Amino acid sequence: MPPPGSRAWGREAVSAPEVPLISPLASRIWLAAELAELLKRSGCTARDLAQRSDVDSRKISYLLKAERRSNAEDVTKILKYLQVSTHHRRSLLKAAAAAERGGWWDRYSIEMGSRQATYADLEAGAEICEFTQTLFPGLLQTTEYAMGRAVADRRYWSKRFTAERGVEARILRQKVLSGQQARGYDVVIDEAVLRRGVATPAVIEDQINRIIDVAVQSPAVTVRVLRLGTRLPGEAVPATSFSIYRYPELEGFQVVAVETDDSDLFITESAKSAAYRDRYELLRSAALSPSDTLDFLVAEVEASSSEYRRSA
Repeated sequence: MPPPGSRAWGREAVSAPEVPLISPLASRIWLAAELAELLKRSGCTARDLAQRSDVDSRKISYLLKAERRSNAEDVTKILKYLQVSTHHRRSLLKAAAAAERGGWWDRYSIEMGSRQATYADLEAGAEICEFTQTLFPGLLQTTEYAMGRAVADRRYWSKRFTAERGVEARILRQKVLSGQQARGYDVVIDEAVLRRGVATPAVIEDQINRIIDVAVQSPAVTVRVLRLGTRLPGEAVPATSFSIYRYPELEGFQVVAVETDDSDLFITESAKSAAYRDRYELLRSAALSPSDTLDFLVAEVEASSSEYRRSA
């Protein structure tokens, strides 16, 4: 398999950004909501704003619906006619600039899977919290484990999707956990994930070792295991796995992603995303501490190795 960033991706080499990049998708969504609120407060209509700012009404409509990439120049013109604080204006213009940009995932979204491209977008520049109760988290998966999942889930992807390209993209996405762009990744893994037989024992053992290595070597990564039988405060058991993406540059805006077999639900409403954050904090407090998690995972690997030797 060609390494991520090689010319197998196309005529030009592809690499993940070296500096924090605010998610273009999250920037568009936040910018749309903020502009809509400012427009509401101003008491003028989108048509009025188009006439005053000399920005085409269709462009304003696209901005307010987050349907297309924004144009920073248009946003600058619009803000002249809306009452905005200096600090808020800076945030809005930064979001407009980010929403204008694309990422390495845009050119290969079909081959790598459009859903995965969306997650790659959301991960850019985000502080990430994740709870997983079905599979090992994508940002920590080994190549072998990721390949197994890509093959198993092939029926949910387009005809042009290839498992090899999907795995390449998943490995490339993992660069957000290291380097200058790392913003923090906090994950709670349900112990059931370790028990679920979705791969061979050898692949599972390598996968656990991978998590141990990343947790030890990456300051931005914190891993906790939620043991089976642990009672949660209020018995608040989540119905499914979910991820939370928070963007400091977007004034703390959050996107919650809930993944299902064939589609994804993205929650941006502040009250609902805050509820998921509260749920995550409950899970986090009930899980093993990071140090106890490492001890637990190391013991799992040792037990797995002993079992393999006995059966050999």
